Amino acid sequence: MNASTARFDAATPAFLDDPATEAAVRNRLADTAITAEIRPMAKLDAFAAPLADLARRAVVANVFFEPVVLKAALAEARHPDLVFMVLAWADRQKTALAGAWPVVLEPHHWGPFRPVWFTWKHDSGTRATPLIGPAAGSAVWAAMLDAIAATGRARHMVLPTMMDLSGLVDGITNGAEATRRRLCLLESNRHIVLGAISDGEAHLKSAMSARRRKRMAKNREDLAALGRLEARVFERPGDVMVAFRRFVELEGSGWKGRKKGAILTKPDALRFFLRTLCDLAEAGQVRIDSLELDGTAIAMSIVTRSGNAAFCWKTTYDEAYARFSPGMLVVMDVTRGLAGDPGIAFADSCTDVGHPLMAHLWPQTADSVDLLVDLKPGGSAAALAAARATELGRRRGRAALKRAYHAVRDRAEPLRG
Repeated sequence: MNASTARFDAATPAFLDDPATEAAVRNRLADTAITAEIRPMAKLDAFAAPLADLARRAVVANVFFEPVVLKAALAEARHPDLVFMVLAWADRQKTALAGAWPVVLEPHHWGPFRPVWFTWKHDSGTRATPLIGPAAGSAVWAAMLDAIAATGRARHMVLPTMMDLSGLVDGITNGAEATRRRLCLLESNRHIVLGAISDGEAHLKSAMSARRRKRMAKNREDLAALGRLEARVFERPGDVMVAFRRFVELEGSGWKGRKKGAILTKPDALRFFLRTLCDLAEAGQVRIDSLELDGTAIAMSIVTRSGNAAFCWKTTYDEAYARFSPGMLVVMDVTRGLAGDPGIAFADSCTDVGHPLMAHLWPQTADSVDLLVDLKPGGSAAALAAARATELGRRRGRAALKRAYHAVRDRAEPLRG
């Protein structure tokens, strides 16, 4: 147990069993200007402008919940009619948002006719942190939970990969408890991040060992000896799309292509990335770094941004040059670029702790949590424990099937060759 998860092991507050407390809390909510509603995601255009405004000022930015990204994701959703947006308005005129939470109803998640709500994102998105405005507090979470519960379509809600930053987890915990709802921790994970830095070279010097820095400098010199080595950055919309085409070709030529995990091998992912990057580039929210040898990319990295945060979404390299660590060299260039951007206060590597590349360059970490909420006020601890056991059991089963699938595929690959 660490500090980020200790709060879930505390004794249940007594007021969870006190209906009078719930009434008092709801009276206070009624006195605030916050109102929450749930709308079909298909109506995204109707609230895209206030959502984009909230994305720019959210206390924890999430590029995967930008309107253009959600629109691209919805186009690839298997059941778009089951995808919704929970909107918490900061004023009764509904001109400004205090919270936004994309959700999806999984009708048979725990078995036939056993539905569960989930925070919704595209499979290629790495974070599912709802957008919460500055100083929004637990009242926003309470109002959004009320809106979901009012649909009556499922009793439980799962929030996966929610970043535990800027008091967000405390906010939903307090909002749930204040409305007599129980929640618990399913899993926690640690991710590699980068805080605000003003000097990229100074950061790399402190993050990397002297031996590794020397080796990277030698690798860059050795590559330069092979031809014209150039570090390029693409940010204009047309240039971004040309660079993205080179990226997917480079990624597809490597191990991800052979394992059918590259963007180019998955038509739905390719369509999603094309739409997303095209629209984000139009808004100036994409940069693609490319390390090129004689005009040919040998390593590339896609970085998106939202609000004051950057997301190092995808990196790939030419395996023919693996001995020169071109992937690490291009991420070093990305790090220098982020340091030179005064609008960036935080960067998410989109990788977990222990990543063989990012762990050597960005030593900072942040936690994410998967939470389970019982939407029924006054629900019992036993009922929540049973739901938690069901969800964790399902996850273990799926992980076992995935391991078995990959084992069979890896054994069969030599036969296909």
